[in-house]
Amino acid sequence: MDAFNPFISELNLSSKDLINIDININKREFNKLNKTIENSYSDLSYLNLPFMSANNNPWVDTKLLINSITYNGKLKFHGNNLAHFLRDKKSFSVKLSQDNLYKKMRRFALIVMNEASLPAIFSYKAQEIFLGYRVEVDIVKVSINGINQGLYFFEEKLSKELVEKNGMAGYDILKPFDEKDHQYNSYHIFPYTWNIAYTNFKNLSERNLGQLETYEKLHKSNDIKTIKAKLDLQRLSTTEALRALFNDPIYGDNESLFYNTSTGRFSRNFRIENSFFPITKSDGRVSLDRNLYLIDEIYQNELFVNLIQDDDFRFRRNKELWRILSKKEMLIDLYKDMRETYEGAILSDPTHHNSGKTIVYDDYKKFEALWANFEVISEYLERTEYNIYRAYDEDKGNIILFENDSNVPLRLQGNGIDEIIAAKINSDLIPIKNSMRISDDAINNDLEITNMVTGKKFYYEF
Repeated sequence: MDAFNPFISELNLSSKDLINIDININKREFNKLNKTIENSYSDLSYLNLPFMSANNNPWVDTKLLINSITYNGKLKFHGNNLAHFLRDKKSFSVKLSQDNLYKKMRRFALIVMNEASLPAIFSYKAQEIFLGYRVEVDIVKVSINGINQGLYFFEEKLSKELVEKNGMAGYDILKPFDEKDHQYNSYHIFPYTWNIAYTNFKNLSERNLGQLETYEKLHKSNDIKTIKAKLDLQRLSTTEALRALFNDPIYGDNESLFYNTSTGRFSRNFRIENSFFPITKSDGRVSLDRNLYLIDEIYQNELFVNLIQDDDFRFRRNKELWRILSKKEMLIDLYKDMRETYEGAILSDPTHHNSGKTIVYDDYKKFEALWANFEVISEYLERTEYNIYRAYDEDKGNIILFENDSNVPLRLQGNGIDEIIAAKINSDLIPIKNSMRISDDAINNDLEITNMVTGKKFYYEF
């Protein structure tokens, strides 16, 4: 019936100004794809569901016509989640010939819109704004052998071409494999996730610098000095700030790290799973990191749990959060432009697993959570709470204590004092009060108290 509705028909969709990709596959290669789906039922050990193992997902030959230009390449199913390959509309990974690139891209994915849409595009645009790292993303029209398949999310995939065109030549990529042939009742993270034997190492630099051994030692270390010496803290402070804003805890086999062979330091490849989750409060205080770093789960990435407990790194991350918050209006305008560009096409497409209305509504709710997160994080960073009180110390007698009850460091300046008192969290990532001794002279004059993230100043009058 939808074919006769001019607002959601294929005819109306064809009028939208979007990139057209026509995938051409011969019968023999098509049969290989069907066989791949059949083989996904051969092992139901993971949650008793079909699973698309990388070992059972071969490339098939294809030709692609992209806006009337022909490209030679190969194609296979994207992802191992059954939502990508068991329903009529399927997700694909594409690898073009090295001598025949599209927009300087060799690898990209075409993903069904129920799995990736406007939130994913927005996150990549935000990464480009704040990290200067550009990933090509779009919504495109796809057909197979001339038969309309509707809209897809287009995502450039992590590859040598991508990192090099972003000025990162000499970077390698390390991530856990994402096979599920095990007995653990967990989706993405397991006890052996960061073992060398379970690591997919893409040695793009073609240099042997002990990358795998360093990677494993880093994950096994609990010494924060050792950890920080091997991390690109500047880049990580931005990626972790973006993750905090979106509150999307990508973890386990969805995580990947860059290794800079020039500096010997690791950083995170930023990517979210098309979701923005609302940040929660606990006992009236913002609980920013517990969900993000899976503190309540059985398995955790101890590397990042250790890192976020470091006062210095958390301060760096929070400074980046404040910088991102300062661009809120620009980000809202970006979102409005995206809606104007794409929503009409999404509503016009009858091929989605769910309706276009459902996708648009779900996206709206995710962005609603994101705008709320701006307010919550602003509250978190601007909280400047402290106490000054007299106490008795057995060795020093009567003393005066300044207690920082904020989420950020505070700088104290006054008569005879210029000190910074850090904000503290415990091992559960819950804020705790941090005290330091100050003199009578410091409080007998106007004591200037500066929020080290926002720069706002307060004055204590004795």
